[in-house]
Parts: sequence; C-alpha cells; structure tokens
Amino acid sequence: MSNNEVYENGSKTRKWVMAMPLGAGYRYKIAPNTYAYGMILYDVLQDKNSTNKNPIIRVVGELLISPKRSLLFSSF
Repeated sequence: MSNNEVYENGSKTRKWVMAMPLGAGYRYKIAPNTYAYGMILYDVLQDKNSTNKNPIIRVVGELLISPKRSLLFSSF
C-alpha cells in the first residue's frame, strides 16, 4: 500500500493505493560474500493510480560485510 499523488478533476490530491505484486525471483552468488537478486513481478490488483506498471522488474545486489551486517544496492 502506498500514498500516491493523483490528479482528479484538475486538482492534485493524495490517495492510498493498494498493490499485490506476485511473481518469481532468483538469487545468484557472484563471489564468496556477494549476491545478486532478480525479480519479475506482476501487480494483480492493477489500480489505475498505481505508480508501478506491469511487469515490475527489480534487480538487487547484496554484499555481506560480516555475518550480521550487509550492504544492499538496487536498481529500479
């Protein structure tokens, strides 16, 4: 659920928008402490005010610094 700006009847307002992304993902080990994640998602609710358009593609990387700490980076 997200709070998005929408335009209705010539005025700008904010509305809560529901989303239910479903899909699949894959985790790939690049190096001993580095992983890449890829996901392809599809929003089954398809709200007209949603900022996500189908399909939703996410790519995320993770660098493990220690057993309890990691550094995440992503590309949208």
